[in-house]
Amino acid sequence: MRGWRLAPGQGLIGWVLQHNQSLLVSDTRNDDRFFAGVDEMTGLVSRSVLTVPLRTIQGNLGALQILDKQIDKFSEADLQLVEALADSVAAAIGNSRLFAAEREHRRLAEVLRDTATSLNQNLDLEQVLDFVLDNVKRIIPCDIVNIMLVDSGIAHIVRYHGFMDCANEDDVKALHFSIDDVPHFHRMITSMQPCIIPDTSQDPDWVQLVPTHYVHSYIGVPIQRGKRTIGFINIDNLTTNVVTATHAKQLQDFANQAAMAIRNAQLYQLSQQEVANRLAAEKEVQQQNEFLNMVMSSLTHPFYVVDVKDYSIIIANEAARKAGLPKGSTCYAVTHGRSTPCDGKEHPCPIKQILKTHQPATVEHLHHDSAGNQRNVMVYSYPIHDENGAITQIIEYTMDITEQVLSKQMLIQSEKFAATGKMAAAVAHEIKNPLQSLLGCLSLAQEAVKDGRETGKYFDVARDSVKRISGTVTQMRELYRPAAVNKEPVDINVLLDRMLTLIEKRCEESGVEIIWKPVKESLPLMLVFDEIHQVFLNLALNALEAMPNGGELHVETAFVEEPAGMQVVVADNGVGIAPDVLDHIFEPFYTTKSGGSGLGLATSFGIIKRHGGQIDVASKEGAGSAFTVWLPL
Repeated sequence: MRGWRLAPGQGLIGWVLQHNQSLLVSDTRNDDRFFAGVDEMTGLVSRSVLTVPLRTIQGNLGALQILDKQIDKFSEADLQLVEALADSVAAAIGNSRLFAAEREHRRLAEVLRDTATSLNQNLDLEQVLDFVLDNVKRIIPCDIVNIMLVDSGIAHIVRYHGFMDCANEDDVKALHFSIDDVPHFHRMITSMQPCIIPDTSQDPDWVQLVPTHYVHSYIGVPIQRGKRTIGFINIDNLTTNVVTATHAKQLQDFANQAAMAIRNAQLYQLSQQEVANRLAAEKEVQQQNEFLNMVMSSLTHPFYVVDVKDYSIIIANEAARKAGLPKGSTCYAVTHGRSTPCDGKEHPCPIKQILKTHQPATVEHLHHDSAGNQRNVMVYSYPIHDENGAITQIIEYTMDITEQVLSKQMLIQSEKFAATGKMAAAVAHEIKNPLQSLLGCLSLAQEAVKDGRETGKYFDVARDSVKRISGTVTQMRELYRPAAVNKEPVDINVLLDRMLTLIEKRCEESGVEIIWKPVKESLPLMLVFDEIHQVFLNLALNALEAMPNGGELHVETAFVEEPAGMQVVVADNGVGIAPDVLDHIFEPFYTTKSGGSGLGLATSFGIIKRHGGQIDVASKEGAGSAFTVWLPL
């Protein structure tokens, strides 16, 4: 009869417990309260029954029942005797239960204390979870126990004990359950309370999943972090009615400990991962630094990094050190022997240029090497920005171009000799014809004198020939030996405005529109007015000749910060200049015009150079030409 269960109020015992009073039945067949199911199951024949409740101060523990096959077997005296006995039995059972409860409570406390101590000493997540499951099994009856963690609405098993020891671990850990698809999981998350299902077959919300088809009773508790459910501890049993509310409370205690342990273990894992990532990053940086040092060391030209605050060299390769650019020194002190950073047109500072333009800079410098010898170097500079975009450092890479400069100078000298020869030939050609004419006229005049004829016409031709020779000599002198003329402050806009006024009528007749764009605030330049006026008049007239069918003459001025000066552009949309002509356009006596001397642009080029300026040309056949003149402040 052990394990037999009666519904509340069922049978004589049910009536006694419900009414909390003793009952004497002389003949069960005459009492409707009697439940014959027990006799039918056991084969007993119960006619007389004496039933007494087992009372304690905590309430009824149950009932003491005495049966007999005979009718009227028990008397009132027997009832009183059994009642007295029942009090002793109830007291003994109550004490036994209190002792068992105390022992169980003490055992639970020891296990929880043991669990807490171990969890505080261990930060390995898998070991922590295994220890929790081991101690759960010590307290709560279970066939299968597991811990699930919830991520984005999906519960997955992270550790487990049981599963009949026949399931593949990877298969078990691969199980995932959507919270919305499993009602008891959803219930625990919303209520934050344990879920007890004594008999899964009687629970309408129980979801019979393939992996859990053998589960007949279930208890689960949420693992809480604050008000958020991060997981569950689940206990499954293969039989019904195994766990109670007491077990649920005990399991919740384990879940509370597990929540803190999981948090600590996850933080530890996160810190370990951060440490590993940091070590990996440091290793990568170290490898990159080693690679960078190897690359820098392999460079045959000086490579160094300069701090923009004080121009000190903070990184330098071996080539830089050999070139006298050691780490810790300042670039200007080592390479130029200066006490202040480089400045001016003669020694333009690439660092200052970069700080002004925020763009890479390339300059040509004259450096002093470690032996004190002057070397021509090309300095390539690139900015390094911090996280806020500010320039903090400059990478500089220098190339010794001394040999190239010497070669270029030799080439220039050679070209000068060649140009001198060409010029001599051109001058000889220019002088030869009028000189021959002069000699011829003098001979004719001499003969005319002997014959008594008129000589005036011969001397007139001779005079013209001498004028031609004199004009050529004058142009050559102006080209190469200009007269000393004092410079004066000149507003370039005023100069150009006067020049355009001179050609305005001719432009109208040629169908050329003047587009004049002067800078708003023009700075005065130290110039020889007539010479510069001659330059731009020559450029404008050349532009008109390049537009026989009309067009646009653009004249524009602008201020240039680096190097400081004024820029003038004279452009047309005429026939353009052929590429092979561009290479010789500023050479004396070079011309493509019939009847031209070839000295106009050469003279203009010389005038601009004498003023410390520069003149450049860009042209495309059929699209026009643009002459750009820069004059220093």
